[in-house]
Amino acid sequence: MQNLEAARAQARTAARVAQAEAERQRALVAEYEQVKDAFREGDFDAPLPDDFRRLLDRILRPGD
Repeated sequence: MQNLEAARAQARTAARVAQAEAERQRALVAEYEQVKDAFREGDFDAPLPDDFRRLLDRILRPGD
């Protein structure tokens, strides 16, 4: 019986972790949608998400 309770607790923890990750991903999607919309509208001065800027930096400066 103790093993079953431990498995249930582990499943609840996994569900909370998955929910938190899904929320994090939704927030990122919303952020990138804003950037995409700004670019479509010609607003190239819109702020970029930090991880996107790091990616661009790695792409544009491969030898550094």
